[in-house]
Amino acid sequence: MKDEMGVTAGSAAPEVAIQEIPTVAGAEPLLGSSASSKETVSEIEGNGVRAKFNRGRRRLQGWRAGASICATAVGTVLAVNILLVIIAAATNAGSTGGLATIQSGDCTKSQNLDTWLHLLINVLSTMLLASSNYCMQCLSSPTREDVDKAHARGKWLDVGIHSIRNLGSIPLFRLLLWSLLALSSVPIHLLFNSTLLLTRSSNEYALFVGSPLLLTGDGIDWSKPIGHFLSLGYHTMYFDQDSTAYDPPPVDQFREIASWDNLTNEACIKAYSEKYLVGRGDLVLITPNLNASVPMLIAREVTGFHTASNIADDWRCNAYSGLACTTDALLANPFAWKLNDTLALGWNVTYSQQYDIQYCLSQSLPERCTVQLSYTLMGAVIACNIVKLLCMLSMLRQRRFGPLITIGDAIESFMVKKDPTTQNMCLADKAAFKNQNWQHLAKPWLRKRRFWFASASIKRWGLCNLSSILTIVIAGVLLGQGLGEAKMSPSTTFSTSGFGTINTDLMANDQSSLSELSLVGATVVANSPQFLLSILFLGFNSLYTCMLLADEWNGYAHERKPLRVSQPSWKQRSTYFLQLPYRYGVPLMIISILLHWLLSESLFLARVTVYSRAGKEDTDNSISTIGYSLIPLVVVIALGCTTVLAGLLNGFRRYKPGIPLAGSCSAAISAACHTPENDIHASEKPVMWGVVGTNKDGIGHCSFSSLEVFSPKQGESYAGL
Repeated sequence: MKDEMGVTAGSAAPEVAIQEIPTVAGAEPLLGSSASSKETVSEIEGNGVRAKFNRGRRRLQGWRAGASICATAVGTVLAVNILLVIIAAATNAGSTGGLATIQSGDCTKSQNLDTWLHLLINVLSTMLLASSNYCMQCLSSPTREDVDKAHARGKWLDVGIHSIRNLGSIPLFRLLLWSLLALSSVPIHLLFNSTLLLTRSSNEYALFVGSPLLLTGDGIDWSKPIGHFLSLGYHTMYFDQDSTAYDPPPVDQFREIASWDNLTNEACIKAYSEKYLVGRGDLVLITPNLNASVPMLIAREVTGFHTASNIADDWRCNAYSGLACTTDALLANPFAWKLNDTLALGWNVTYSQQYDIQYCLSQSLPERCTVQLSYTLMGAVIACNIVKLLCMLSMLRQRRFGPLITIGDAIESFMVKKDPTTQNMCLADKAAFKNQNWQHLAKPWLRKRRFWFASASIKRWGLCNLSSILTIVIAGVLLGQGLGEAKMSPSTTFSTSGFGTINTDLMANDQSSLSELSLVGATVVANSPQFLLSILFLGFNSLYTCMLLADEWNGYAHERKPLRVSQPSWKQRSTYFLQLPYRYGVPLMIISILLHWLLSESLFLARVTVYSRAGKEDTDNSISTIGYSLIPLVVVIALGCTTVLAGLLNGFRRYKPGIPLAGSCSAAISAACHTPENDIHASEKPVMWGVVGTNKDGIGHCSFSSLEVFSPKQGESYAGL
């Protein structure tokens, strides 16, 4: 063990060590540095100050500092979640079925609020994911004691990466904390995005054909009942037993029709071709084919909202025009818009009346879209949030826990206390230990330019790329299904299927009522890709960590530099946030946030509340189902493919030859760290890997050292001193 003075346990007193430092430094100058006498004197004089300096730094650095930041982040997320619940309860805009209404009314405002809140949720969930990943990696990182036990059994552990293989070699309490952090992430990924729900509204309406005389009242007998289309009869599928079609109201009810919105044919067709009708109600089509004696006819009552499987908007089309009944076909010539009233007995048409439409009068209604918070789902998220926070606080209480977090930690540990199980194996790489074949023999040096692919196992690459392909295929299938079900041109589909926008043609066929049970079930299904995306993020994070860990390791063969460790001493460098450099870690986190948010806008819980003409909620036609939007889905596919491609292209880069590829293998790292005995406090100085000397048989030895080193020669054998 190394005390705070940097002296190896069992070695000479500090005074003796101070005397040895200038002797060693003066005899063997550092390669690539100017070790002047001024530096040496400064190091001797500063040795007493160094202990105090190290003690001050170590209180603020290391894995505890990172875990403290993570615990703070998780605590912040918990506070925000609780604040959202308090705000939802305080707004008091209505609460039904475990849902608290935060915003109600204007649909554009509700849509915008929902978009920004979901962006916030995805930032918060990424904070939880990153914090959990950090702490789980710390918990799975081995201590030197764990490594020594594994090496004694002829096994090796991973250092510097989040490793599943290490879980069998760590104490039970750390394994329990790791498991709780992992399990508490599952409900968060499945539920968090649906804790806030946007519910759209759709109005049922009645369709009338009316005379222009209704606006002036000339010759109108307002007491007469409204007539009806002969084609309706009294047994139409569009009317239930409570419908006004059975007892038509008098025309007098429409005396104020002049105050309704006057729409052109084009505007009318567009407004009433929407899949769910917002802000509008009953519609009167003004035609010159009616007069004062019959000023108004009821043509249809439209219930629910339009999907590709019903014909709620077929009333727009002229049955004998020969044109397709689509919005595009009608808008091609809106001035020629006609409506038919046809009565058929069997296969024979006995009556047909055509009405030329001049313009429309539309009833304006208040919009009733809502943003709601689910107490049930948010309660589950908060519970998992609390579990994570408690696990991190328990982790911080482990006073004697000193994991080897980075590859620099492992190099330092093995330089200070040599590992006898890897003696005379200085050229052993990761492959030499995979089959538990720990041969303590001299090996010839063979220069190899290895691909970055080689830093991670085939299994790790395979699982990560398989998950990527699966995710992209699922997104592609949804996109293809959406284009097929929409039954319209791709350009029209994309223009009406924006971020988080409900297109009723793009809904799951299984549409349930707005019950709590259907809410939870649809939530789990809608967010299951979020869980897959989180696994994918962790996989790519691990791949990049493996590649960059090996790149850092490889750099010590070409440049003398201080070790990058969790708890820096003297000239050592501080660590990044774990092993991943910021120039890679930050972009990966931003991409993760974007993909999670885009996915939440692509596949989501679609809720539509239908209101009857009387303004009451129509529970039979209101639904809760899975909806998806095509534009963000395309962006998800594009960004996902780019991310996967970037990872693959990085794999084709090559490391400079000069040091065996150790990867994250603790045994291979150990084998390269049998420092010469006269290299005192080497781990605290700038170090380099190379040939440090030869034994009496002329066989060289390679190791990390703060002394002068040389590059190994092609074909020559190296072992130990």
